[in-house]
Amino acid sequence: MTERARSIKIRFGTALACAAIAVIAILGFTNRQLISDQISIWGFTPSPSVTQVQERMQLTDRGDFVFLASNPTLESSSLFNDQCAQVDHSEEGHVLGCFTGSRIHLFMVDDERLDGIVDVTAAHELLHAVYARLTDGEKADLNKTLNAEYQKLSKSNPELTERMSVYQSLPEDRFVNELHSVLGTEVGALSGELEKHYAETFRDRAAVVTFFDNYHAVFTSLQDEAEKIESEMSELGESIETRSTTYQEDLGVLNADIASFNQRLSDGEISSQTQYNTERSALVTRADALEAARNTLKTDVTRYKDLRKRLLELDAKSKELNRVINSNLAPAPSL
Repeated sequence: MTERARSIKIRFGTALACAAIAVIAILGFTNRQLISDQISIWGFTPSPSVTQVQERMQLTDRGDFVFLASNPTLESSSLFNDQCAQVDHSEEGHVLGCFTGSRIHLFMVDDERLDGIVDVTAAHELLHAVYARLTDGEKADLNKTLNAEYQKLSKSNPELTERMSVYQSLPEDRFVNELHSVLGTEVGALSGELEKHYAETFRDRAAVVTFFDNYHAVFTSLQDEAEKIESEMSELGESIETRSTTYQEDLGVLNADIASFNQRLSDGEISSQTQYNTERSALVTRADALEAARNTLKTDVTRYKDLRKRLLELDAKSKELNRVINSNLAPAPSL
């Protein structure tokens, strides 16, 4: 081989090596999130409780990958609040989860009445992680679809509008980010385009929505019953007050008429048995009617007290459930 041929071969080999390095660098840059996620998964071992949540969400392979890459943790109040300290609790009510930077943190809720609340929270935060991995172009297209769906649903779903009202003060991009998580975990019927999008994460999104419906119903049933009782108590209370006033007035008049009857009888102004029987019978009828009114009032007062007792029970149950999901309430230290 001549010196020139050797030189050309070396230059050619060097060019191939540089090209290979360039391709690897480009692929590495293009797939840096994928590489970062894979490294994160290799260095993470989920706890048994997190694995259970993962299984109950019924995720696709892609969903499992993003979930585990987010190194999800299920924590008690003290540690959870440390991890999610940047979340505005006053804005979003009880904070049960957060996606901070690249990690998912979940608050431990161990109450069978609220079965599914941790799973829905995990799914909500997972969708934040999914959204964060979209390109700017993908986000722009998805945002249009999400906003269009929200405009359509909000016309017939006031609960959804109220649900999203807590995010109204957020910038548009963050609002849509939250909308992406809310629609995916709390709304059953969505457009085909969105269902296709969420199907990349969930094998059975309906299972997550069912979890939400079940635990949400615990709170709404308490609220509905409380509102019904309050309405009945308001009407009954006004009725009792009005009828009590009327009863007292009628009783006063009757007592006066009985006193007058007795006085006239004593003075001899009632001269015949017929007159006596007629007037006495009228007084007795009025007295019987008043006694019936008094008994009805007593029954209604008892009903009012029973309603008030039930309302206090509902209030206590509601406060108890809210304590269960209040991550700000750190457990008392054991001694």
